[in-house]
Amino acid sequence: MDQTEYSSPTPKTYRRLRLVSLFFSVLIFLIACLSLIGWLADLEFLKRLRPDSVAINPVAALGLVAAGLALYLKQERHLNRYNKQADILAYFMIGLGLLRLIVLVININFPFDQLLFSDKLWEPRYKLYNNMPPNTAVNFTLLGLALVLINYETPGGRRPSQYLAIVSSTLALIALYGYVYEISSLYTVTTFMPMAPQLAISFLLLSAGILFAHPNKGSMAIVIGESSSQIIFMRFLAMVLPLIFGWLKLHGERAGYYTKETGTAMFAVLAYVFAMYLLARRSVLQHKIRETKRIAIDKIKENERRLQEILDHSGANISLKTLLGKYTLINKQFEKDFGRESGNVLGKTDYDLFPKEIARELNLYDHQIIRTGKPKSFEEKYPQEDGIHTYITVKFPLVNQEGKIYALGAVSTDITQRKLLEEELQKSEERYSLALKGTNDGLWDWDIENNYLFLSARWKNMLGYEEDEIPNTIEAWENEIHPDEREKIMGIIQNYFDKKIPTYEVEIRMRHKDGSYRWMLDRGMALWDKDGKPYRMVGYQTDLTERKRLEEELRKSHQRLFSVLENVGEGVIVVDKDGNLLIFNRRAEEILGTGAVNVPLEEWHHTYGFYKSEGLTYFSLEENPLFKALKGETADNVEMLVKNSYFKEGKWIAVTGRPVIDIHNDVIAGVIVFREITLRKKLEKRFNENEKRLKLILTSIGEGVIIMNAEEQILLFNKKAEELLGTGPWDLPLNQWPEFYGIHEANGSALFRPENLPLVKALQGHTEEGIEVLIRNKQYPEGRNIFLSGKPMRDNSGKITGAILDLKDITEQRKLEEYLKEIQEQFYELLNQHKPMR
Repeated sequence: MDQTEYSSPTPKTYRRLRLVSLFFSVLIFLIACLSLIGWLADLEFLKRLRPDSVAINPVAALGLVAAGLALYLKQERHLNRYNKQADILAYFMIGLGLLRLIVLVININFPFDQLLFSDKLWEPRYKLYNNMPPNTAVNFTLLGLALVLINYETPGGRRPSQYLAIVSSTLALIALYGYVYEISSLYTVTTFMPMAPQLAISFLLLSAGILFAHPNKGSMAIVIGESSSQIIFMRFLAMVLPLIFGWLKLHGERAGYYTKETGTAMFAVLAYVFAMYLLARRSVLQHKIRETKRIAIDKIKENERRLQEILDHSGANISLKTLLGKYTLINKQFEKDFGRESGNVLGKTDYDLFPKEIARELNLYDHQIIRTGKPKSFEEKYPQEDGIHTYITVKFPLVNQEGKIYALGAVSTDITQRKLLEEELQKSEERYSLALKGTNDGLWDWDIENNYLFLSARWKNMLGYEEDEIPNTIEAWENEIHPDEREKIMGIIQNYFDKKIPTYEVEIRMRHKDGSYRWMLDRGMALWDKDGKPYRMVGYQTDLTERKRLEEELRKSHQRLFSVLENVGEGVIVVDKDGNLLIFNRRAEEILGTGAVNVPLEEWHHTYGFYKSEGLTYFSLEENPLFKALKGETADNVEMLVKNSYFKEGKWIAVTGRPVIDIHNDVIAGVIVFREITLRKKLEKRFNENEKRLKLILTSIGEGVIIMNAEEQILLFNKKAEELLGTGPWDLPLNQWPEFYGIHEANGSALFRPENLPLVKALQGHTEEGIEVLIRNKQYPEGRNIFLSGKPMRDNSGKITGAILDLKDITEQRKLEEYLKEIQEQFYELLNQHKPMR
């Protein structure tokens, strides 16, 4: 006997039964249509099954047409699309049956069933008109109700439509038995017309069609049980064969093939043989079911052991809970993270394991999954021995065959180190942003490879434009350059790219929105790749118009911020001791870009593209963590570069390998657990680039910049500031700065009062612009005239977090002014000498 005979019903079995229901609906529709054609064309062989039987009443045939269509539209494939149309047809059947029963009960003359072909309805054999009999009316009423309620299910999982169909099928079978055994009382009700045999067959098919429409629901789920299509067919034979045996016995006796006694003996022998066959089949079936269950239980236990082994080698902590929050499974990583053995966790809730506040939060997350029925990621914090750890937890529901949630699963990955790295990156970007905010220059950032030029809002404002009035393109930048200087500027840029000149710094005339031209100082530095090709250039533009008139410079810079990449997950691959793949999970496919490929381990580096850190050399077989695991060795956080046709640019993964040991301490499989760390690699690279960029701008900036936090700690003190003050930063309170750095009043008469320093004012929330002081110390005994400007720094809530001090050298400007003043005084003196005497 094939195992499929006693296996549980598969979706394929249910599909077959639904196809049978669909076939019955079409067959019923055809029987009714052929009967109506028989009435229209007066063809007796279409109206009645045989010459001496009753024809289907034409109105009843219309009811069958409605029944076939309604059953067709109520199929699962049409669910909720034609429900209203199907209900109208079903209500027509109910109305047809109830109307006939009411007419019979109250005994009124309302022959609605004689409206069609009334002149042809007389049946000479029965000496009656072909009216709808009571048993036909009852079947129409029962089956119409069954079709209306076909998709309704009580809270207890019962389906009333199936009970109605069973009652109707019983009435139809009684009529068919009457026709087979020629017992008229089984298909005739008192003096009314008999039920037509086609109607009895159609009612039986319609009842079966209603039952097979939902074979996995209600009573049908119990009837089918663990049966396959073959067993269902055998049950159908057990119902039909006695009818066939009885018919053969009766007609054989009447034809004279054998005597009544012989026929009875043959019927008994056939029934005995068939019963013994079913009994033997059932015994064999029960034995194989017991064996199958035993094997299945052994396999389940083995799979559970293997699953626990796999889970225990995962770098993430994994757990399962009941809907009441009790733990039913945890892995070794869970025990390690929280310092609890499984025996002290299983059967307990979060309130038993964690502080009340954390447990309440975890409970809320669990209820979200139960309510929505969908997986979701949460960021959770847990106290551990070395402090609070942050985890990314994916919670997901576990559902049974009926689609109901029975448990919750959780996979948590420790991202504490990544969060620290993100915080460091944010601090670096904040320092870079603060440095840019301390200047008044316009920033530009040129992505050379993609030919995209970013122009800051300040750059555009310097030329009198709003941010959206100039597009971020090279062409827009060229259009603003004076026509006489465009070719020269492009030549300088090309010479810089060819490294013919060490720096890019040029004074150019740029067109203002009002049509005039302004002098600008344009400076920048490029970043080159390993082939010596420039791929990015960052610079800034300073308005030199005022300096051209008064020898004054203004410089300012700016930087763009970059976002942190998305979280990464983990992949799991398991192979047996011969290198055959056992497990290759979905996340592994996503990370590696392809599914499981059964190739020898020595070809894995070619198949999946496993490279060493430099990205040029493949990982050898001996270095593969999976190969090491199969040898009984362990490998922790081996970094690989995955580069293949799916990921041409490559992605980084961290791989951990462990052997799977059986009870005899033999290696039976190897496990690797890996997660994508491309984000971390990119964050490290971006962090270094930001530091380079900050140094790049601060090295080339033309103004002194000092940045201090709210605690008066110096965050930034650039080279230009050291040059202007004559010395570098010292850990001194601000009230000692005038004396230490030699900061005097502009006329040099006295030290500048500490409380009036722009940096002090800025820390108090005030903005000070262009405060002139004289720096006179050992470095500058004659003094330097400096403009000081202070601005406060605030966070998003408006709280002062620090201050920026901008220093600008105006010594040359003051010398020019003094020289002009001296010339003016000499001129006035000369005029006075030549004034005529009175």
